[in-house]
Amino acid sequence: MDITKESLKRKDTHDEKKGDRTAENDIAAKKKLKKANVGISEKDICDAIMITLRKRGSTKTCCPSEIPRLHFRLPNWRLYMEATRKAAIQLAQEGSIMIVQSGIEIPSENMDSIRGPIRLQLKVGNK
Repeated sequence: MDITKESLKRKDTHDEKKGDRTAENDIAAKKKLKKANVGISEKDICDAIMITLRKRGSTKTCCPSEIPRLHFRLPNWRLYMEATRKAAIQLAQEGSIMIVQSGIEIPSENMDSIRGPIRLQLKVGNK
């Protein structure tokens, strides 16, 4: 198969269009979420995090994605990931839980710049 400049141009154009559609779908999903007004508050998310972690104990962790999937049974649970991470950061800054990456607690001064997968863990002494 010959790769020509024309075929590369077509691929670039296709990728750009695909990226635009993805962004448009994301915006549309967020608009639907606002319209739906599911009524899940930050307090509800914080409570769900604490319930999950207390059930597991202070030596176990959970993935933030478990919270909207298990507690609220939402079909579009990914739309709630940002709110779940914010609630987890708030709880960690209050000292109720720890946010860990690769088994290491993330210091509170670095929480606004968290990138990549995280786990939530009950702070020792919080039952």
